[in-house]
Amino acid sequence: MDTAFIKWKSICLLFAIVFCLASCEKPTKGNTEEEISSIEDLDGKVVGTLTGSSFEIDFAGRKDFQVVRQPSLSDLIASLRKGRIDAILYDEDCFPDTVLRQNGMKLAFVTEEKYPCAFACRKSEQDLVNKFNEFLARIKSSGELATITEKWRSATDYTSITMPEISDSLPGEPLVVGTSYSTAPISYMIGDKWYGFEIEILNLFGEYIGRPVHYRLFDLSALVPALKAGKIDMAGGLLFKTEERQKKLAFTDVYFYNRGGFFVRDLSQKTPGGAPGISDIKGSVEGNLLVENRWIFLARGLKVTLEITLLSMLFGGILGTGLLSMRRSKRRWAKMTAMTYASFFRGIPMVVLLMILAYIVMVGASGVSVAVVAFTLVFASSFATTMDNAIQAVGVQQYEAGEAMGFTRVQIFRYITGPQALQRALPQFKGEAVALIKNTSVVGYVAIQDLTRACDMIRARTFEAVFPILFITVIYFFLSWIMGKFLDYIFKIAIKLYI
Repeated sequence: MDTAFIKWKSICLLFAIVFCLASCEKPTKGNTEEEISSIEDLDGKVVGTLTGSSFEIDFAGRKDFQVVRQPSLSDLIASLRKGRIDAILYDEDCFPDTVLRQNGMKLAFVTEEKYPCAFACRKSEQDLVNKFNEFLARIKSSGELATITEKWRSATDYTSITMPEISDSLPGEPLVVGTSYSTAPISYMIGDKWYGFEIEILNLFGEYIGRPVHYRLFDLSALVPALKAGKIDMAGGLLFKTEERQKKLAFTDVYFYNRGGFFVRDLSQKTPGGAPGISDIKGSVEGNLLVENRWIFLARGLKVTLEITLLSMLFGGILGTGLLSMRRSKRRWAKMTAMTYASFFRGIPMVVLLMILAYIVMVGASGVSVAVVAFTLVFASSFATTMDNAIQAVGVQQYEAGEAMGFTRVQIFRYITGPQALQRALPQFKGEAVALIKNTSVVGYVAIQDLTRACDMIRARTFEAVFPILFITVIYFFLSWIMGKFLDYIFKIAIKLYI
């Protein structure tokens, strides 16, 4: 039997097994079998909340229960269903009723304190704040704000809600708004269009001041740095207007009072468990890919991932060739500069480098441009180091033999050391290229909708933790495999050209 067929059959079987195991979602034994209906019932329990939220700060000092942080609501739901946590603490309206029923959850109780929600601007944008306050006072007095609030809070089917038509040809400069919310009813996407409670308010505000509104999705922890760096003009996402935040940011008047909700497992419902059937897999495919054309998010994310990867490899190879020349130079200053460059970028975490470039160095640049520059700098260092080590592995004797035959340094590299160095560098170079593809998964920190961010957006709509992650795992695997084959082909051509 063909070995290639056996290999592909084994890979497909592996992914099928992983999907089935991960989809079982059988709860682990924990404290969740006890009914929770008040704050007193949480004594000795574990409560999960979103990293960077105000609830994390307000409840971190509690002695009666432990507060743990997770990066997304989907992760919190998965932890609750598996018994890793006993309750989720977040905004009272963060989970639609359909999501609660699908995941065997319920709202146990809400906090007594009401948190004032407002939009944030930079301190220098007080005029924008004043204009919004004027607009807010107008829609409050007319009753329009109350109508909008009731419409979104009482809705059960968020796909059928109509948004007011706003002209796309408003004359003013675009108002860029950042949000950390991609969940109904606050703010969410269907196809290219944004919907939600805050979106409707902001669209009406844009029409009021004659400026089209553009939206960008950030992690909660990156929202304020993006605002301060000028990447966005306003920040939303049910931001709580606290005294500490008002010292650093200019807040609008309050448009909504929100309470914290404690969500627990509904013991009256059976939690799904066991191996998934065909209907379960079909439902996951439809819910995560076909409903609302959510596959478009993945298609766009894949395009951005490939764009960043290929451009970074191209420019990184060009810059790396220059660094390689410096490393091979007889001039001490050139060699030391190249070595220092490699050590510097090898020691900086990718996320930190992205944030430095996005919020300090390249403030006015697009997110993709920032990512390409960041990965180019890092890939150039790896390229130069890999090729230098491969050339050194060829052996000085062959270089000396070339000199004895009267070859120039360029001829020695082209005909003797170059082809052998390429063959030695290929395995490590393939590894660096695959690592580059995988490292692009962190670009979501600077509001780039890559493949991983697209997965997060789908999870935020479906609250399904398993299928989207496994689906992009398969995509990343095939991207890495194709990249390896592509580099094999390119290196074969390069070696033939040398010879």
